[in-house]
Amino acid sequence: MPRFGVSIIPSASGRSDPVAQARRAEALGFDLVSIWDHPHGENPSFETWTLMTWIAARTTRIHVASNVLGLPFRLPALTAKMAETLDRLSDGRLILGLGGEATTRSSPGSAPPCEHHSRRWRRSRRGSR
Repeated sequence: MPRFGVSIIPSASGRSDPVAQARRAEALGFDLVSIWDHPHGENPSFETWTLMTWIAARTTRIHVASNVLGLPFRLPALTAKMAETLDRLSDGRLILGLGGEATTRSSPGSAPPCEHHSRRWRRSRRGSR
C-alpha cells in the first residue's frame, strides 16, 4: 500500500513550528512526516532525534521518518538503540532512513576526517552488526 507524506524542515526560527506542521499533516490524513538531518548550517534548526521524538509524542497515528540520518555524526550502536527506543515508544511509527552524508567538509569538528561516502557507509555498517 502506498504511503504519502510531507517533509518538515526542522527550523527553530520563531516563524516555524515543525510539531504543529506534523499535527496538521496527521489531521489531513498523511501517512508520514520526514525530517532531514543536517546538524550544521547558518540557520537555527532542531536536532533531528529530539524533534522526531517530540512529534511522535504529540501525534497518535502518523509515522515519523528520518530523511536520511547522517551516520558519520552518530555512533552506529547508539543510533540503533535510539531507533529501537523511539520505535517502541511510538508504537512502531518510526521509519529509519540512514545515509553516509554527502560530505563532512561542511561541518568541521562534527565528524571523522573527510573520506569518500562509500567508505564511511561500509565502516558504519560494520559498526552496526
